[in-house]
Amino acid sequence: MLTLGLPGFGWDTSKVSGFTEPGHEVSARLFLPLARQGAHRYVPWRVASEQVGLSFGALTTWDELVRAADGDPAWEIPRGTVDDATARALTGALARPSTDGAAVSAWFALWEGYAGEIDTSLHDATTPIPATGQNFLCDGSYRLLTAPLGWALTRTDQQRLHFPVAVWPADRSFVLASAIYQDSFYLSCSRETFTVVRAAGLELLEIDPDMPLPSRGD
Repeated sequence: MLTLGLPGFGWDTSKVSGFTEPGHEVSARLFLPLARQGAHRYVPWRVASEQVGLSFGALTTWDELVRAADGDPAWEIPRGTVDDATARALTGALARPSTDGAAVSAWFALWEGYAGEIDTSLHDATTPIPATGQNFLCDGSYRLLTAPLGWALTRTDQQRLHFPVAVWPADRSFVLASAIYQDSFYLSCSRETFTVVRAAGLELLEIDPDMPLPSRGD
């Protein structure tokens, strides 16, 4: 059994609260950049929205973007994949105030259903999360790894790997989480961390945890 307390996500995964932890100053949606079709080139949601005349906000959905593009968008929806540049900016921002992001220890939740992504060595280095039904991580299909925060840089779109579904440090000063195959992650954090992540050039907007989940996946 795990002795580490998992993040206190809400039980209702149809809401933002299912992927955010109460008690933090801010809940925010991190929009994963949209890939241009057929190439590893990425576009922020705000830019894509402007191109098709759509008002952009924390509750903007992929379906709205597709409709505004007359059903033929020039981008591909992210499916739990994070590009290298976003992963570097994100881990760097979350590592502060430490000057060495590689030294920050974190917990990573990995989904076993991403085919072939948990090889033998990684399987041996991880621990299964018990199926307690406590929150979305507790259905018996997730494994837990502890590693430097910089380990997340090994799980990017360019490497054809999905980003961990949840990341948090031992003190849970922040929690980053998403359902599988989603186009966004959700960050529970302090006001200071929110400001630092936004200053890193990431598309991060505050969101009400009680709102229906605006991101989507397969």
